[in-house]
Amino acid sequence: MKNDTVCKQNGSTVFLKEREQYFEKQDLEAQLQDKNIAIIKLKKLIKKMKGKGVNTNFKKQSILEKPPLQPIKNQLVSPRESIGSNDKVHNYYLEEAKNKAQLQKDKALNSKPSMQQSTRLPNTANGSKPKPRNFNQ
Repeated sequence: MKNDTVCKQNGSTVFLKEREQYFEKQDLEAQLQDKNIAIIKLKKLIKKMKGKGVNTNFKKQSILEKPPLQPIKNQLVSPRESIGSNDKVHNYYLEEAKNKAQLQKDKALNSKPSMQQSTRLPNTANGSKPKPRNFNQ
């Protein structure tokens, strides 16, 4: 009889432990479900605050594709007078070329003498001028 009561006591303690574990598991599953519901609600709230269907994933443009059309700007790159005819273009070009040439000439005159290029003829061994080539040989 003692063995039967010991088995019943051992069996009942095992049963009680399993029962406690079962209820603990049920509580943990309920907490997990509550957390999942809270996460879903927060995601919906974030989506609502962002706006409807905001797409932040943009396709990178390929080098080979045409660039997208851009609106034409009415402003010129440099504030110049608009040029209407070829004569005006030609005159404008000539003025710019003269100005550049004058600037280069001024720079050359203002630079150090050692930096200027020599325009003298090369010296020969006997000090005379070099003879021109004779092409009638």
